[in-house]
Amino acid sequence: QQLHTKLERQREARGLVRAIILKARRLGVSTYVGARFYQRSTLWRGHQAFILTHEDSATQTLFDMVKRMHTNMPADYRHALKAANENELDFADTESGYRVGTAKNTAGLGRGKTIQLFHGSEVAFWRGAETHFAGVMKAMSLVEGTEGILESTANGVGGTFYEQWGLAEKGQSDFIPIFLPWTIDPDNRRPLTSDYEPRLEEEEYARLYKLDAEQLCWLHYENITLGGKPGRICSLFRQENPATAAEAFQQTGTDSFITGESILRARRFTAPHQKYLPRVLGVDSARSIGETGDDTRIVDRQGRRA
Repeated sequence: QQLHTKLERQREARGLVRAIILKARRLGVSTYVGARFYQRSTLWRGHQAFILTHEDSATQTLFDMVKRMHTNMPADYRHALKAANENELDFADTESGYRVGTAKNTAGLGRGKTIQLFHGSEVAFWRGAETHFAGVMKAMSLVEGTEGILESTANGVGGTFYEQWGLAEKGQSDFIPIFLPWTIDPDNRRPLTSDYEPRLEEEEYARLYKLDAEQLCWLHYENITLGGKPGRICSLFRQENPATAAEAFQQTGTDSFITGESILRARRFTAPHQKYLPRVLGVDSARSIGETGDDTRIVDRQGRRA
């Protein structure tokens, strides 16, 4: 419902949808987008929907979902099929259809096509993501009625999804950023057991993210399932079930020296008056120069005032 509200707000304002979604696992985003595009491709003439996933099994799962929707539609609303095979549905008399593909080659799926509705699933895990993204964007014009939705869990710092998310957050692309944390899912709860007792790190996490006891109990056991130790939240839990966008990227892959909780505490901290503190010059030197290099940053600060 939260996702739908944000997409509809953009569609009403611009006449089209361009959204990039950073999410926790198992929130039903792929199901929602599949249903949204099934509706559009069956009710609107000349709307070609295309799903691109990161692996064959995911492609099959998402396409089976769409076919299940079609099979279970009431007969009066179910379009006749002009063609149906393992990777496409063509609806008769509407010039619309639904196709799927897998990002397992480097040729750039989408080139040479005309797409009105695009769903990129688990974009952070695409092979040859930059080439595929460029191909799809070329196939989908920035015109009224088109919709492009990219969604993924995080997969470390770097790569096309990470870069596109950063651009969207800064308002430097056509995409709006939508973050969906694990805490919004009512299924991510677990009744308290007699042998469960939260540890210090878990209690701190609960305070920061305002979790109730059943959410914290779910976190405890889900963390263990994903390889974490009791009371020590592992990096894979933070990747699969982020509470904030910053946590998703900063905690992916390996334990960071500066934790997501430390960053959140610092951002929520209210500092006292700073004018009596010493002036400090901070310098972050560039590691290299040139087009692929970093930038040197210099800040003159007094306490928390820059």
